[in-house]
Amino acid sequence: THSGKANKMKIFLFFILLVGFCIGCLAQPKFELGLTTQGAWVPVSELGEYSPSLKNGFASGAGIYASKSLVYRFSVLSGIVYQLREIKQYHISGDNDPFTPIRGYWEKFPHHYFVVPVYLQFNVSKNFLVFGGIENAWLINYEKIYQNPEHNWTTGIESRKHKIHWSLSYVWNDEYQNFAKKSSDGYNGYTYVAYNYSMLRLSLSYPLWKK
Repeated sequence: THSGKANKMKIFLFFILLVGFCIGCLAQPKFELGLTTQGAWVPVSELGEYSPSLKNGFASGAGIYASKSLVYRFSVLSGIVYQLREIKQYHISGDNDPFTPIRGYWEKFPHHYFVVPVYLQFNVSKNFLVFGGIENAWLINYEKIYQNPEHNWTTGIESRKHKIHWSLSYVWNDEYQNFAKKSSDGYNGYTYVAYNYSMLRLSLSYPLWKK
């Protein structure tokens, strides 16, 4: 299928960039290791009968990164990030009696991820670069998960003019995500959520060591 081919292409690109990072570590003198933190807005769109209404969410995270120069102005970056995303689904309670008021409430769905990014970076100038690549994100706190890991496209810009670097990136996925958690009033004992999402993310990075 088209989605299956797209996922295979993402996995292939992820490993190509990862191999490039490993080769760079062996062949090039410039290396940087640091800390990163991030915050993101997560617009979502619901899919299917089990996700009648979803609210856009937010994400935050922190981790470590390592970047290595390749050739010319190119470099490659990888690392590991713990990320927390949260979306909300609207639930309606009540029975079929037209005289009984219908009550609703928003239920939070926290998502705990471990994310491994691999980006190819290009230095436009001394303190400014553009980047793009793949993020593999493992969702760890639900039993039934359709897509795990998620293979997300990423593109963005970064400024290194000051000691603390900042970057703005856009993250998206062609596939939908579907997960379920145990619930006494859900379908077959589970509450299901199916949705598409993207992220507009601001990250701050601080280099700890350079070689």
